[in-house]
Amino acid sequence: MKVQIEDVCFDLDPKFKDHSELLNQLYDPTSSELIQLQSQYVNKEIWKIIEHYYVVNNFKPVQTEVNCDDENKVFAPQDLEILRMIKNSNISIHRFLLAARYLNLPSFQDLLVSKLATEFYVDVTKPKQSLENLCKKYPQVPMVTKEEIIQYNQVLQYLI
Repeated sequence: MKVQIEDVCFDLDPKFKDHSELLNQLYDPTSSELIQLQSQYVNKEIWKIIEHYYVVNNFKPVQTEVNCDDENKVFAPQDLEILRMIKNSNISIHRFLLAARYLNLPSFQDLLVSKLATEFYVDVTKPKQSLENLCKKYPQVPMVTKEEIIQYNQVLQYLI
């Protein structure tokens, strides 16, 4: 079976298909029709990187546990390779998340969310140091005061 994205056809590996609820639903072994994917959610480059993620993980990706802000400690080497590919693609992580949700790929979504979590990780044993590191990392984001947090929590109570 083949998948068509834009004007390009890709062979659909059955092991990859098994990770996607959408592809499983669209897959018909008796049909020779192409599975056409919507390019507003997944383009050729995104497809190749997502498929490569499953290949380098032998179609058995492991859930990532974020327990620090050091990507080298959090991610397996093959996942770091995928994250580098994403960064080098100049396609936003948001677009990859949209594609992962569209294809319904929980393991790939987990990888992306874990990447975001490492970016903003705050160590509860060293919150002050963690927050200072975040401020250095993102100087364009203004510091939030204690009063603003209290005010936010008060407003939030009415919204929930």
